[in-house]
Amino acid sequence: MSALDPQVSGSAPAPMPSPAGAARSPDLPRWARSAPSPSQKTPGPSPWLLATGLAIAAALVTWPAMAAHGVLAASHLVALAALAICALLLVHARLTGERALRASEAANQRFSEIYDRAGISIWREDWTPVGRRMLELRQSGVTDIPGYFDARPDEKKALHAAVRITDVNRFTVQLMAAADKAELLGSLADVLPHSYLTFSRWLGALARGDDVYIAESKVRRADGSLVDCLVTAALPQSLESFADIMVSIVEISEYKRDQARLAEAESEVARAQRIATMGALTASIAHEVNSPLAAISSNAAACIRWLVRPEPDLAEAQSAARAVLQNVERAQGVIERTRAFISRSEPRRADIDLPALIRSSLQILDREARSHGCELRLETPGEIAPLRGDPIQLQQVLVNLILNGLQACASRPEKLVRVRTWAEGDQVVTAVSDTGPGIPAEHLGQLFQPFFSTKPTGMGMGLAICRSVIEAHGGEISVSSAPEEGATVVFRLPLSQSSVL
Repeated sequence: MSALDPQVSGSAPAPMPSPAGAARSPDLPRWARSAPSPSQKTPGPSPWLLATGLAIAAALVTWPAMAAHGVLAASHLVALAALAICALLLVHARLTGERALRASEAANQRFSEIYDRAGISIWREDWTPVGRRMLELRQSGVTDIPGYFDARPDEKKALHAAVRITDVNRFTVQLMAAADKAELLGSLADVLPHSYLTFSRWLGALARGDDVYIAESKVRRADGSLVDCLVTAALPQSLESFADIMVSIVEISEYKRDQARLAEAESEVARAQRIATMGALTASIAHEVNSPLAAISSNAAACIRWLVRPEPDLAEAQSAARAVLQNVERAQGVIERTRAFISRSEPRRADIDLPALIRSSLQILDREARSHGCELRLETPGEIAPLRGDPIQLQQVLVNLILNGLQACASRPEKLVRVRTWAEGDQVVTAVSDTGPGIPAEHLGQLFQPFFSTKPTGMGMGLAICRSVIEAHGGEISVSSAPEEGATVVFRLPLSQSSVL
């Protein structure tokens, strides 16, 4: 039993506290506003009923004396009529009550059958101590209920333990791998200790006066295994309703496994697309590696020549050696960028310098641009704060969009791919424009669909992956185009929270 429960001390249970003026504030949840005010008294009998009862009582008291003298007053006739009416009303009330009782019993029987035969887990829980304590806090001026208990973990644990599981249906016994229903009744902290991890979320929903609670959670069964579940509950709308909150639990373990398999498949498709992109750039990569290798060879040879002269020129030898090291770093950079781009590394989130990531992407495509005689241009007006994301995934988006632009303007007289990025409120906006022939209007709505491509040999996955990556980062992507005026793809990403004032 909770230390917060008044019965712990041995005294009688305290009545549910009732707020006065504060409880009528419109910012209170409905269940708190519905609590009776201390100034509200229980209504007594109506004056008419009181007067009628007194008249009947007076007539009955004086009846023997009047009857002995053979006198029947009008009040006695009224009393007789009233008694007859009351008798009829009592008979009618009894018959009506019996019918209502039978209807109620039938309804309860139907509810019991549905409750036990339902194909989902249903729990009935008594949260009365929670309602009582939350109301006390609201009366004392506390508005952040979850924050109050997070700052007092001992009180929070005691309140969690005070919640009682009063009943479960048969499917719950099966889901929880329990021997019988009795194993699942009692303190919430004893039966479902993992529920403490989501207790603050429950308190927040109750404090706001939400109608429904919906959340994913994990439940530990009697055999120790954990199952993924979707938990829902209709939350109380009056103080009395805290005594019987009905919670339903649906197991979603297989659904979660399907989600994980789908995410893995999407990751493999994205990696295959990156490898295909690198395959198309093989010649450019080979050139980017061969160029520094050739420079290394020539500078190493020059260094040796300066050293073997009759009078070695150490200054020139050192200069040649430094050039060798610079070209080694250049070759390593090409290899590292290529390796990172096609790696099977797990998605990771970090603060990203987007202009630097764009420059790195332009370096990957520099040789391809020069082979097409195309200019790559980066414009970054103003400072741009870091954004939070996966650098490899976002670089894949950039490489895909820039490469599409290069291919679009390869046969055009003006060959320019321009990348612009700028801050806009709490977002960073990036636009990739080309001077290609543009995209037909009837194709604009299909560009981000998987397997749709305007290229004869295209896979139709590049832009679909771009959209998936951008949306996974909380952003959005769109394209605009006009015939013979090129195309522009724009994507927006949220800045990291630490960067937003």
